[in-house]
Amino acid sequence: AYGTTTDCLESWTEADLAGQEVEAEQLYADDQRVFENKKTVQQQEDTITDASGTERIVNTVKMPLELPDNDERAMLSVATDVTESHRSQVAYERQRKLTGLNRIGRLLLDTTSEKAMAETGVAVTAETLGATQVSFYRFEAEHGRLVRKATARENGISSGPATITPNDNDLWSAFASRETRQEMVAPEAIDSGQETAMSRSKNRSMNSYQRIMVPLDEFGLLTVVLAADISPDMEFIETAARTVTAAIKRISQKNQLTQLHRKLTK
Repeated sequence: AYGTTTDCLESWTEADLAGQEVEAEQLYADDQRVFENKKTVQQQEDTITDASGTERIVNTVKMPLELPDNDERAMLSVATDVTESHRSQVAYERQRKLTGLNRIGRLLLDTTSEKAMAETGVAVTAETLGATQVSFYRFEAEHGRLVRKATARENGISSGPATITPNDNDLWSAFASRETRQEMVAPEAIDSGQETAMSRSKNRSMNSYQRIMVPLDEFGLLTVVLAADISPDMEFIETAARTVTAAIKRISQKNQLTQLHRKLTK
């Protein structure tokens, strides 16, 4: 990776090893952390630049060493190149999401039932994202509220609020503003549309969740709950939401035409 031999590496510093200044600073900081804490440090999927200028992904383990009859600080560092396996994983995840979108896309062509569309849409979205909970809400204009029509969830997780009204600040606000929103919620707040103390706190618990709320135009709302440590694929979520919205429009228009036809043929 560094374009030299092990013998030549003996006197090199972090600046000599790193292809970029920011990488050198990170290497130095990691080394100091090992020395100061006297504990092993594991770094997953670090990015380094090799001698040819190519970025590589490495998993690194650094551990402090005590040398006999020597007071100098020492450390053992082992880096494993995982670039290819990382690329394979990224390609797999991309293909998995494309498959999920294709499954949702078929709803637009094949589904004639809004209920079936909603149930399949949330199930595929939850499966593809590894989501804790995905719910579909339909807007009922006559009652001025959103009603949950379908949910996919992990065992032990609630289905979310059955209805959403203007009193449910965050969820209703996302629908009313027609803007995708994201917030942190405590486990007990998943069943609520209200903002929680955790949403506003900088000290977020590892047991907290993130909730993403995507409006489906005037038709409803899609909510996705993920563990706090999962990086959400917003592009996938919003594409899935747009596809569900298009399916609702098609089904709604077809139902209107059917009703009109029945009126005219009476």
